[in-house]
Amino acid sequence: MDSGGTFVFDMFEEMDLYDLAKTAQNEDYKRLSEWLCNYQSRKIAEHNRLWEQDKRREYEHEYQ
Repeated sequence: MDSGGTFVFDMFEEMDLYDLAKTAQNEDYKRLSEWLCNYQSRKIAEHNRLWEQDKRREYEHEYQ
């Protein structure tokens, strides 16, 4: 579902997903907006993890 999820996320990337979740009227729309918020949070966490990993490798390489 990740490739499909990425497509859906890209469609809403410019929107404030938390506002979208708060204003959702029907249950399907609400579930979709909550899923998008969670997906965005996971993407940010993964980006931060990879960034920290790269910085750690640079530091270790520089001070060996």
